[in-house]
Amino acid sequence: MKEEYAMVAILDVTGIRIVDTHIAQALVHAAQAAGTLQSGIARAIRGRR
Repeated sequence: MKEEYAMVAILDVTGIRIVDTHIAQALVHAAQAAGTLQSGIARAIRGRR
């Protein structure tokens, strides 16, 4: 098996007609969660080496 990971994630929001504060906050939370997930995975991989 080979370990692979993405350096970039693309979130397609073209279907969203209006980005209000609620939508913007949801996008910020999604980005923060992705960063938290990525750093947790990186720590787990470093711990295995």
